[in-house]
Amino acid sequence: RVPVASAVSLRNIGLGTNKGADGTSHLLATVYADTSHLNMGRLDLTGVSRVTFELFSPANYPFTIELRDGSPTGRVLGSADVRPAATEQWYTQSVPVSASGERALYVVIRTAQQGIGQFNHLVTIDGVRFERP
Repeated sequence: RVPVASAVSLRNIGLGTNKGADGTSHLLATVYADTSHLNMGRLDLTGVSRVTFELFSPANYPFTIELRDGSPTGRVLGSADVRPAATEQWYTQSVPVSASGERALYVVIRTAQQGIGQFNHLVTIDGVRFERP
């Protein structure tokens, strides 16, 4: 499990302390805009079949998580459409990965939802798990 607060860089994402998926207080990443991204740095994806995110949605706004290679506009390594079934509770979303080897991994969040902003955010991300079959 990698905390999202360890990301190398962020765009349209704020860090703040609150209770995470495990019930403890620590830094969480809150997504405020379409095409927000986290640069997770260089990671070895050899043997990784999916990346699972711990998420908290304040509303049922749909969005897409994309895993990209090298930049926020780089080759898509995996993606998943997220349709939160419930709000105000933690849930997980897995994204299948089709890549191996060392990659500069970017997590890009996309939405068509209007009105997203600092006081009406899209989603909060706690941790990321790189899972093998």
